[in-house]
Amino acid sequence: MTLLNIMLPAMVLATATTAAPSAAGASATSAAPKPAAPAVAAPAPKATVTSFTRPRFIIGVWSQPAYKLQTWADRGINTAVAYEELGGTNSNAFWSAAAVAANLAYIRTPGTSITADAADTHLLAFLQPDEPDVHGTSTAVVASTYATWKQGAKSVPVMTNFSGGNVLLHYTPQTTYIDYLHSTDWVGSDFYPIAGWGRPDWLDHVALSVDTLRSWSNGKPQLAYIEATSDISPNRSMNSGIVTPGQFRSMVWSAVAHGVKGIVYFPQGFTGGFVYDSMPAPILAEMKIVNAHLAGIANSLGGTANPAAGAVTVAAPLEAGWRGTGTSRLLVIVNATDQAINGATINLNRTTAATATVAWENRKLVAANGVLTDDFAPFTTHVYQVTQR
Repeated sequence: MTLLNIMLPAMVLATATTAAPSAAGASATSAAPKPAAPAVAAPAPKATVTSFTRPRFIIGVWSQPAYKLQTWADRGINTAVAYEELGGTNSNAFWSAAAVAANLAYIRTPGTSITADAADTHLLAFLQPDEPDVHGTSTAVVASTYATWKQGAKSVPVMTNFSGGNVLLHYTPQTTYIDYLHSTDWVGSDFYPIAGWGRPDWLDHVALSVDTLRSWSNGKPQLAYIEATSDISPNRSMNSGIVTPGQFRSMVWSAVAHGVKGIVYFPQGFTGGFVYDSMPAPILAEMKIVNAHLAGIANSLGGTANPAAGAVTVAAPLEAGWRGTGTSRLLVIVNATDQAINGATINLNRTTAATATVAWENRKLVAANGVLTDDFAPFTTHVYQVTQR
């Protein structure tokens, strides 16, 4: 996944035009060289792993080579997204076997046998070529690919990832997206506010892109791509900045609150030569914590996102998401700002008695007249398991 229009001047949405991305910006990252293959090829991984379970909530990483997949699994990733051929040295089958050996699910292009793919329990979805909106891929080509794959493996979903920058800044017309979205089952979107745009005040654009594409696709499942590097741009003509652990954490949880099916980390770096994994140590440490927390509530996150019957209400700038409609609900309340919000109220929209266990914080709250009150430090998310009679 690349953000191919990141070199465009930063601009507010109110003044965005329908102009296409600049040619220089569109070609910069797509032309970035890949590292050479290892001098000695790694041995083929074993393809037999026990106790694999398809993830209820996708915690993914973008386009990592076979030799890195176990490392990512150890970091709490459950899904490898995008087959990485490593300069032609790793076949789709070799890469997939490495993912199986690491007990990972995957989202990738079809292998040599689409019939075999249809029976592959590790395969969650087929993946269309990345960012057709940025690359100017015709909607007819996307539709033809979709039809071919569906003919061969009707039960396997097809996923397409789009540029959040193109979506929100209208570089690609809405009508074109609607045509694209007819030819996909799952929708990904990438918006990198810090390393891509140098706009820490645009953290909410990650979720805004998700919401926009969900609306245009009539509710199709969404995945959010999250910047996990300080080094997205190969041509640093703008002061992009470095994502902090708090900003990183908030982008993930904001996407969760807005109901994504999963998140996909983008850790690649480009300055000084392409690298697959340029995660700064503080972000890596934060990612491991976030992944553990997501995995701990994955069963709930895999349920229907934000059903109307379970709605809760918070005041901006807080963001609220929830799972469940009955007497037990999981709430995700996010403060994605750099300001503390104390005495914030969370309206459960029910007046019966309720208690809330705050996940990973060893504390409980009691609702007063159907309202929880809590404090939020900057870039803080609280996750509540609410029990209400």
